[in-house]
Amino acid sequence: MEKRSYRRVTHTNDPVPLLPPGEWGYKSHAGEIHITKSDLPPAEEDLQLCMGDHDENCSAGQDSTSESLARLTQFYETVAGNKIQKRGFPTRLKLWQLFFAHRDYFWRLGLCFPGGDPFDWGRGKVSEVDAAEMEAENQEL
Repeated sequence: MEKRSYRRVTHTNDPVPLLPPGEWGYKSHAGEIHITKSDLPPAEEDLQLCMGDHDENCSAGQDSTSESLARLTQFYETVAGNKIQKRGFPTRLKLWQLFFAHRDYFWRLGLCFPGGDPFDWGRGKVSEVDAAEMEAENQEL
């Protein structure tokens, strides 16, 4: 494993790492650890160390512009032909998941700092959190 001071952790079906969209010229960077299991808890074999800036086995593989165009074309043809079929949306277009999947997954996994829960935004900064409170939250998980 190469030495890095920064890693980003992503998980399957997480739309946040795909924003802003690649169509706008944005790209991800190297240093990603991808959790391939959607459910909790992940096991060690569910962790994928991503190679380079665009590893198709990680979150970059969920951002295929050509796949998105193919799905839109199929959707148009289905609607034009009056056929009703279930079509999936690319992960990065599931905007409702932006508010839930990313935060909830890592919060329940215990990787987020206390104070990151929006239901508790009135609380002070992390440095102001009492050590006993942090211990109590860790025991709840």
